[in-house]
Amino acid sequence: CKGTTTPVRDSNLSPAVSVPLGTSLAETLKVMGEKQSGVALVTNEEGKIVGIFRPADAIRVAVLIEDAASVKIEQCLSGEAVVVSQDASLTQAIHLMAQANLDCLPVIDRQGLPLGMLSFETAQGFLTPV
Repeated sequence: CKGTTTPVRDSNLSPAVSVPLGTSLAETLKVMGEKQSGVALVTNEEGKIVGIFRPADAIRVAVLIEDAASVKIEQCLSGEAVVVSQDASLTQAIHLMAQANLDCLPVIDRQGLPLGMLSFETAQGFLTPV
């Protein structure tokens, strides 16, 4: 297979949509809609990922809230953020996605800052037999 040792940084990453801690749920959904993204990375003051807001989170909280403008995004997150290093192989990234049942992963640089998003389809495309 080609690409089994290809580092994640050498794949075609999609732009990451991020919002800082303290952003309202309503604003987060607005940004996601504007950027046509199904995922928003929630970042701290240093720009590091502290959580990931996914569609499942939106569905889970939709029935519990009355005013999305008054709910902070960090109140809507479930679980820890699963990320992959830019230096990991695409094989490792696919394994991580499979373990966590995810269709995409945020890719972080050596300082822990987001570089972009890696989709399962993109990673899998690099691992096709030659």
